[in-house]
Amino acid sequence: MPELHGEQVDEFARPHGTAGPLIDYFGRLHRRLLGDGYPPVEAWRAVFEAYLDGKSQTAGRLRPTRTDRDRWFWSSALVGDFGSSDWGSDAGILALTRYLSQSKVLVDGFVEGMARSAPEALVVAMRRARLVLAPDSPQLQALRVVRTLSPIVDEAVRVHDVLVGAHREREVDLARWKSMLKDTRGRCPRSC
Repeated sequence: MPELHGEQVDEFARPHGTAGPLIDYFGRLHRRLLGDGYPPVEAWRAVFEAYLDGKSQTAGRLRPTRTDRDRWFWSSALVGDFGSSDWGSDAGILALTRYLSQSKVLVDGFVEGMARSAPEALVVAMRRARLVLAPDSPQLQALRVVRTLSPIVDEAVRVHDVLVGAHREREVDLARWKSMLKDTRGRCPRSC
């Protein structure tokens, strides 16, 4: 079994069938901070910041990837303990944005829970996650499923769909103009 700073960690199955450690790094960080006397709000903030800073903590000989850190954070029991005010903080919205902008780590029911408990934070994160550029994102599909749970999530999904349509139109126009430019280069005399 792999070790993390001398502690044994459990094994789990990664999405593509390769084995790897399930490290409760963020849960242990939170418990350690509370044990050191940090107020709960500061401990939550430190956990969010540890997730967002992207500095890789070594797990024995393992060098975790961003996907590993995403998996560790989003599978942590702490995620369910965050309140709507935690998710509404700057760090909480950044964490939600990071979750929505990736597609390798999906947590069943997470988007639904956010639509019920912190829809404003979810909508802000949705806007910042650049989902218009990824219209087939599984996170976006989850947002479409839960859109009826909150009027502001429903409106955000409708606006998103309009923006996706406009983006596609611009891509078609751009491709048309590029092809027209290509055609004119072939007909231009050497003096052009």
